[in-house]
Parts: sequence; C-alpha cells; structure tokens
Amino acid sequence: MNDLELNIRLDVRGRDVPAEEVARRHELALKLLCTNGRKRADHRTDYVEQGRTVPCLVVWVTATEWTREELYAIAEQLEQDCIAAYWPDDQHGELIGPAAASWGPFNLDKFKRIDKYQALAEFHGFAWGPADTERYLAMRRGEPQPKLAKEA
Repeated sequence: MNDLELNIRLDVRGRDVPAEEVARRHELALKLLCTNGRKRADHRTDYVEQGRTVPCLVVWVTATEWTREELYAIAEQLEQDCIAAYWPDDQHGELIGPAAASWGPFNLDKFKRIDKYQALAEFHGFAWGPADTERYLAMRRGEPQPKLAKEA
C-alpha cells in the first residue's frame, strides 16, 4: 500500500480567519477527503509557525485513491494556494494547487509528518499515554506491571 501524507492550511492567506471558520474549513477538508466511498483519513490538527501561528490539517490517506488533479481540486475548494503532499514510500513530495509555484519547491524540513498508527489509535480512543509506556517497559523487563489508576 502506498501512503500519502498531506498538509492542508486551514486559514486563507491574506485574510483574517476566525476560529469558527477554521473549524468549518477543518470539517470541509475531512469531508472532501472522505468522499466517493474513500476510507476515512487519519489526521490531526497542528500549527505551523511562520511568523504567526497557522492552523494546519496533517493527514494520512491511501495514495492509490488520489490523483494530483483531485488534490488540486481540493486546494481550490478550500481556497488554498496549494496542498503539500508527501509520498513516504517514494520519499517524494510536491506542492499541488493553483498557486503552488509561488511557494517554491517542496521542503520536507517544513512538512509536518504524521504517525498513521498513532492517529488511528487516537481516532479509536486507544491513544498511548505515559502509564501505558510504564506498563510496557515493565513487561519487557520481566517486572510486575504497574497498576493502572482504575485498577488501584
């Protein structure tokens, strides 16, 4: 399976976007990514620092489900200059959208990565916390596992 990671800004360049609009754009982006029978997109919302805090949707999807033309159309619908796309299996990234050229070449150092397994666990409520790490490390060392707070 070929993975695809996306960074999608949730604001609009040159425009002050209130928090309610950011939330609406977040929902719209996920709706667009989960259309036409496509599987849900594992995601998190992050913030990119570019002189100011910029809300960004960091997403993992199955690459074989997406064409560059479809990603271009999503960038247009979200009023974005471009969407940053990265194919980790190929170690290739590019900016896709109507004004991608104005942003220069894709830069992996500026790209927000996603751990698809962590995102999936968080989506299903199985996020890994510090207590889980303690229990796992104790088990690996052959020690008695610390009790969870609800077991104590």
